[in-house]
Amino acid sequence: MRKAFLCHSSKDKDYVRFVAKRLRRANVVYDEFSFDAGEDFRLAIEKGLDQSTLFVFFATREAIASVYCKFEVDLAQLKRMEGGIENQLAIIIDPVVSYSDLPKWMRTAKALVQTKPTQAVRDIEQALYQTAPKNERRPFLGRQDETTEFVATLSNSESKIFVVNGLEGIGRRSFLERACADNLGLTLGPFFLVDQTRDIEDLYLELFEETADVASRKQLSEEIAAFSILAPDDQVVEVVSRLHILCADKNVPCIIDRGGLLGDNGEYVPQLDAIIQRFAASAEDHYLALVHRRRVVMRREPGKAWLAAQSLPPLQVAETKLLLTQLFRRATLQVARESLETIAQLIGGYPPAAYFTAAYCKIYGVDSILADRSVLADFKARNFSRLLSDLQLADNAWLALRYLASEVAVPLHAIAIAIGSDGAATAKVLRDLIDQSLVVTFGDCYALSPPIQEAVERARGVLGPDDYNRIAQGLTRTFWSDENVAPSLYVVDATLHAVARSSNPSLQLYSDLVRPSTIHRLAAECYRTKQWNLALEYARRVQQMDPRRRDAWSIEFKALIQLERWDDADLVLQNIEKSRDRIAFYLKGFGLRKRQFHREACRAFEQALRTGDKASSVYRDYADSLYRLGEYDRAAEMVKIVLDRDPENIFILDLLARVYLDVGDLPAAEDTIRQLERYDISCRFIFHRRATLYARQSLWDLALLDADEACKLGVSPFESFAQRANILIELDRIPEAREALTALESKFTSHGRDIRRGLTCKLLTREGHWREARAVWEQLEDKRRPVHRHLLLQLLVVLEADPTAPLVERQRARQTIEQLEGELATVSILDPVTPIS
Repeated sequence: MRKAFLCHSSKDKDYVRFVAKRLRRANVVYDEFSFDAGEDFRLAIEKGLDQSTLFVFFATREAIASVYCKFEVDLAQLKRMEGGIENQLAIIIDPVVSYSDLPKWMRTAKALVQTKPTQAVRDIEQALYQTAPKNERRPFLGRQDETTEFVATLSNSESKIFVVNGLEGIGRRSFLERACADNLGLTLGPFFLVDQTRDIEDLYLELFEETADVASRKQLSEEIAAFSILAPDDQVVEVVSRLHILCADKNVPCIIDRGGLLGDNGEYVPQLDAIIQRFAASAEDHYLALVHRRRVVMRREPGKAWLAAQSLPPLQVAETKLLLTQLFRRATLQVARESLETIAQLIGGYPPAAYFTAAYCKIYGVDSILADRSVLADFKARNFSRLLSDLQLADNAWLALRYLASEVAVPLHAIAIAIGSDGAATAKVLRDLIDQSLVVTFGDCYALSPPIQEAVERARGVLGPDDYNRIAQGLTRTFWSDENVAPSLYVVDATLHAVARSSNPSLQLYSDLVRPSTIHRLAAECYRTKQWNLALEYARRVQQMDPRRRDAWSIEFKALIQLERWDDADLVLQNIEKSRDRIAFYLKGFGLRKRQFHREACRAFEQALRTGDKASSVYRDYADSLYRLGEYDRAAEMVKIVLDRDPENIFILDLLARVYLDVGDLPAAEDTIRQLERYDISCRFIFHRRATLYARQSLWDLALLDADEACKLGVSPFESFAQRANILIELDRIPEAREALTALESKFTSHGRDIRRGLTCKLLTREGHWREARAVWEQLEDKRRPVHRHLLLQLLVVLEADPTAPLVERQRARQTIEQLEGELATVSILDPVTPIS
C-alpha cells in the first residue's frame, strides 16, 4: 500500500497532526500513529521509510534546523537512491522559508508554499496517486473529438464555468481532470457531491472545511448557525468567496450533481444559478466545474460567453477495444481479436461495462461471457444485479458495499468501523472494489458507484439496527471523543445516519451539528425502508427547519397515506396544491390508489403527465391502478415505459408478468418471468410468479415446487400461501390442502376474505360436499367475479350428479349449468387466488 512519510518539527505538530488525521492512519507514517513508546527512534524511522513511497517534508526554520528532521531527510535520500522512496514533496508552511533553504537533494523535488493544512492534504493525495504504478491507474482513452471541441471552446471564449454531462461512469471526471491539467495547468478538485437532500448550506460548510481549518466542534457548530441566519444573497457571496480561496491554490473546484442541482425543467436551482452568475462575473482568473447526468438548460443566452459545456457520449468501438485490451492485459487474460471485437460491440461504449466485463472474465473466463451474451447485454443496459450475484465477493466486501449503499460518501476509517476491520485490511477491500468499478473515490472519501447502488440493495438488502448500533458507537468513539477536533462533515453525516438507523435513534448528543439536509435524508431513507412513523417524524422536523424543501412535503403526505391517516394526509395535500407544485397531481393519485379508488387515481395520474411530470413513479402507480381496473393493455404500456428506464425493476417486471398472465398471453408472461428470474436476486417474486405460470399451464407438480419455495421466504405474501393451497386442491392432495387452508385462515385473518372462502368452496366441491360448498359460496361478497361463477358451476355439476339430491334441485342445477356455461364461454377464468381491486 502507498504511504506518505511525514517529516516535521515538534513546533509544527498541530498542522501536521491535522494533515495526518485527514489522510488517515492507513495512508501515512506519522510519529504519533506509527512509532511505539520506547522504540529506538532511528529504527522506527528506518522501518517507516521502508513502508513509504512518498517522503513529505514540512519545511519551517525549526524543521530545517532539527536534528531529527535532518536524520529523516538524509535517510530518505539514501532510500531514494536505493529505489525505495519513489517521490518526495516539500511543503513550505513557514512563508519566511525560501526554496534555497531546503536540503540540497530536495531542491530537485516539487516544493509548494502551503499555509493551509486542508490544501496540503490534497497535495499529498495527488503526490501519492502519482507514485502508483501505471498499471494500477485507470486508463484515459479516446475522447479526441470531445477534447478538441472543449479546447476550442476554451480558446475562443472567456469560459470560467466548465459543464460536463453524461452517464454516471462515462468518464466525466477523467475528461475534466485531463482538460484542466493539460490546458490550464490546474488540478480538478476538491469534489463536492450534491444530492436531493443537500443544499447551499451543505456546500458552504464543505467549502469552509476545505479552506478554514476548523479546529473544534464548537467552531463548526457556530459556523452552521452563523450561515443559516444570512440572507440568501449573502449566502451566495460567502460560497463564492470560499470557491475563490480554493481556486487561488490552482484548483478547479468540482460540484458533482447527484440530483440536487437541477430543477424538473433542467435549469439550475435558484441559489446555485446565483452562485454561477456571481462566480462568472468575477475579475479573477478562476474556474469552476459542474458535472451532471443530464443536459443543463441555461436561462441566459449571454451565459455562453463564460460557459464551456461538453456532453460525453459512450466510447466509440475502437476506443472500447483499446480499453478492453488494457484491462484484459492487467487481468492476464488472452483474448482473440474476433472475441475482443464482439465484446466491444456488445457493451456499447460504456466504460464501467468494460471494467465489469474484465472482472467477470477473470472469474469465469472469456468463453463463458461469449456463450451467455445476456451478461454483456446487462452491462450495456447498466443492469448489474446479476453481476453482483455472480462476483465472488468476500463477506467483508459485501458488508462494505451494503454500508456504502446508504451513504453519500465516507472516509476509509468509517468503512473500517462498519466492516469491523483495521485500516490496512479495509484499504485492500476497497482497492479490490475500486478495481471492479463498484466503488469510486472523492478525495479522501469513498462512495458506491451509482450504477450498482440499487443492485446492492436488491442483492443483499440494507443493514439492520444492530449493524448501525455498532457503527454509531465506533464512529462516536473514534471521531467525537475530542471536543477540540471537529469531525469532517462526511463523518458527521455518517454518524447521525448510523444513530438514526440504530435501535436508539436519538440525535440529542449531536444536535449542535444537525442540519436540514441531515434530517431530510433520514426522512427519505426511513420512507424507503417502510418505517412510516419515523419518516413522518423526520419529514415534519425538516419542514420546521427549512419550509422550502418540497420533497419533505411529499414524504409527509405519503407516510400519512401509508399509515392510513386519510384526513391528515388530505390537509397536507391541500397545502401542496396551494403552492401550485405539479407534484400535487401525482400525490393525489397516490393517495386515491392506496384507498382503492383506482378510476379517480387514473385521472390524477393523467393530470400529472399532462403537466410534464414524467417520473417513473407516475407511470408505475398509473400502471398498477389500470391493472386493477382490468385495463391490461394500457397498464402494459405504462409498465414498459418504466422498464425502458429501469430494466432491473423487479416490482415492475412482476406487475408486467401479472398483466400477461391475466390476459392469457402465456408466451409473453413466460418471457417476462425469465427476465424477472435474472434480476430478482433475493427471490422476492420469482417463485410465486413462476408457480402462477405453471398453474396457468396446468403443470401442477412444477407449480407446487415453486409454491413451496415461495412460502419459505420471509417476505411471502398472502397470495403465495393461497396459491399453494389451490395447487394442492388441483392435485387432489386433499388432507394437505385442508391443512394449508387451516394455516391460511390462522396466518392471514384479515387478508383476502373472498379468496379464502373461494378456496374452501373449491375444496368442499372436490370432496363432493356440495351442500357445504354452496353455503360457503353464498358468503362470497362478490358473486359476479368470473372465478366465483365458475366455482358455482363446479358445485352445481357435483349436485346434479348426486343421486341423493332431490330431483327438482338437480333439474334446477342443470338449467343453471347451461346458463353459466354460456355466460362463461367467452370470459377469461383466473384462478381463485388472483387478488381483486
